[in-house]
Amino acid sequence: MTAIEFDLEALAPGEEKSVGDAQPILKTAFGKENRISLSPPRLEPFDRAAFKFSAAELGRHRADGHRLAVVSTTLSFIPDFGCAFVAADFSLSFSCPDAGGKPTVVDLNPREVARDEDYQSQREHSTKLGGSLSPGLAEILAESAESSTVEISGKRRTRDVWGFGIGGAEAGWRFQASLGHVLAGIYENSRYAVRFPEGAKLHAQVRFGAEIAVEDTLDRWATFVFGLGRKRTDPSAVFAVEGG
Repeated sequence: MTAIEFDLEALAPGEEKSVGDAQPILKTAFGKENRISLSPPRLEPFDRAAFKFSAAELGRHRADGHRLAVVSTTLSFIPDFGCAFVAADFSLSFSCPDAGGKPTVVDLNPREVARDEDYQSQREHSTKLGGSLSPGLAEILAESAESSTVEISGKRRTRDVWGFGIGGAEAGWRFQASLGHVLAGIYENSRYAVRFPEGAKLHAQVRFGAEIAVEDTLDRWATFVFGLGRKRTDPSAVFAVEGG
């Protein structure tokens, strides 16, 4: 995929940046701009109840010289008029440059966001939402939904968001659009539970991937031909989420 070029500056301790400082942009052939906006990752005290950790589990991490903390992020998907995000993935790759040990993502919250619908309610829901979209966009989103839908006991379970990467240094979420779920607006409090050496500085490298659909037939064709509809970026700079 063609790389999106944008810069993320490392944060000094205590420094804050606005949401707009990190915005990869997917442009169509005719110049429409679809943006993903990221707030700087924020370090928060570990919430044992939210991640269902026992006091004993927390104690075991501390006993071997590590701490647990929560890293929270907020993403915004901002499609241009006549466009839609079909799917996107977002991850943080954690490191501790000043320490020998590697960070580990021990959990994600949420792990998954899904909907269960029977066939009748799903048809009604899809028909209603499909009627508000152009036939081209509705067809693309309907096809997209099939990749994240399974049938269980007469119902269809559709995953809108699901996590990946628990147990490693890089983890994140896949966001999937469908006729029942338009990928737009703010996704708050996507949270990581991260284990890293006590006293170390925690850094996070941001990675994005996304795919868009375009309503205008000619713009959609040109965007596809020139490979503009799917993009991935791996910024070389990192956010310092732990100041010391």
